[in-house]
Amino acid sequence: MPRLLMIGGNRSTIGSIKALRAAGFAVAVAEKLPRQYAFEAADQGFEVAAGDLNGLRTVIRDWGGVDGIVGINEAAMVSAAVLQQELGLPGLAPEVIRRTTSKLAQRQAWASDLLLSVAFETVASADALMGAITRIGGYPVIVKPDLSQGGSRGVSLAANDREVDAAFAFAREHGLEGSQVMVERALDGPQFSAELATRDGVTRVLAIGKKIKSAAPYRVDLAISYPGITDEATFTAIERMSAAACLALGITRGPSHIEFAVTPDGPRPIELAARPGGSLTADLAAHVSGYHPMVEAAKLACDLPTWGWPDVNRRGAVLMFLAYPPGKAKALHLPDTVTRDAAVLDADARLPDSGMIQPAQWTSQRVGYLGVVGDDGPGTLTHALSLAAQVRVENDKGQFLLPLTLEASV
Repeated sequence: MPRLLMIGGNRSTIGSIKALRAAGFAVAVAEKLPRQYAFEAADQGFEVAAGDLNGLRTVIRDWGGVDGIVGINEAAMVSAAVLQQELGLPGLAPEVIRRTTSKLAQRQAWASDLLLSVAFETVASADALMGAITRIGGYPVIVKPDLSQGGSRGVSLAANDREVDAAFAFAREHGLEGSQVMVERALDGPQFSAELATRDGVTRVLAIGKKIKSAAPYRVDLAISYPGITDEATFTAIERMSAAACLALGITRGPSHIEFAVTPDGPRPIELAARPGGSLTADLAAHVSGYHPMVEAAKLACDLPTWGWPDVNRRGAVLMFLAYPPGKAKALHLPDTVTRDAAVLDADARLPDSGMIQPAQWTSQRVGYLGVVGDDGPGTLTHALSLAAQVRVENDKGQFLLPLTLEASV
C-alpha cells in the first residue's frame, strides 16, 4: 500500500482523503489548525505546519517513510518539493514551485508566447500607475501584488483614474514583504478555472468551471459551475493554452489549477498553481470528469501508472460559495433541507466569531460553501441557486439576508 504524506488538510479536504484511501493509499496528514477535521479521515494525523520542514522530516521518519508527498496549497507545495528532492521522490524542483507562487514570474515566463501573453508592468508607487496604464493599453486594468497569501487578497479592478489609487493601496496592503505591485490589462470575456494533470510534459484538462464573480472592484469567486465549456473547439484551445502555460513554467508532471479568461482572441491565462484546486474542487472535478485530481496527483507523486486520462466526462457540478452583505450578524441558518439534499456533496457555513461579516474582498471573508452535483451544468446550477437561497443570515435588526451569489447570477 503506497504511503502518502498530505501536507495541509482541513474540513474541505475530507473528501479527497477518503478518495485517496479508497484508491489504496495510506494517508498521513500534517496540519496545524484549531479544528483538525482532516485527521479523523486520515490514517495518521500530525500537528505540524506546512512550512515547518524539520517538523515534516520528523513526521516522515516517525511514520516509517513515505512513497510520495502532495500539498494542498502553495506553502505546502514548496515544502513538498524540498522534501521530494531530499528523498529522491518524484516531483518538481523547488524553484519551479516557487516560480508558480509569483504572479510576476508567471507573467514573465508567458510574455514571449502569443497564446499566453497579457500586457503588464510593475509599479513602485501610485504616481507611476498612470504611465504604466497608458503603456499597456489603457483601462480597465487589474492591480495586484506579485506575492500574497492568495485567495484574491490585494487583487482589484480599476476602470478609471478615480479608482487606481485605492487599487494600488489594496495591492500594497496585501503584498508579502518584498512583493512588487503589478498592473495588467483586464481580460475581456468570461472567466474560468481548470483542473490539469501533467505527466512527461503532456498536460490534459480534467474539468473546466465557469466563474460567477463578486461585483467590481474585487475579484472574489461566488460560484464555479461545471462543465464550464462544452464546445469542443474551445475545450481544445483551452487545453493547448494550459499545456503551453505549464511548459513555460517548467511543470512537467503533477497537478495544476489554472485561472483564465476566454477572450475574443482565445483563452488567456490569469494565474496558475501547481496543485489541485482548493475547497471541494477536487471532489467536484472527480464527479465531472471521472478522475479525482488529488488521486491522480498522488499517483504521480508515488510514480504509479496514470494511463494518460482518456475519455474525460463533462457532468454537472457547482461549487457555491456563501457570501453576504457586510454588517453585524445574529445568526446563520443552514437548514437540514440543504445538508440532506441528495445532490449536496458537502455543505458548511459558520459566522465569524466576532459576528461581523466583512465585505467580500478576498476568499476567506466568505462564510461557507455548498458542493452540488448533477447530470448537466444548467440544471445543477439552477438547483444550487435554489439551495443557496435557503441558507440565510439574520442580521442584528432581525432581517434575513440572501447570499450575494443570487444577485451576481441574475
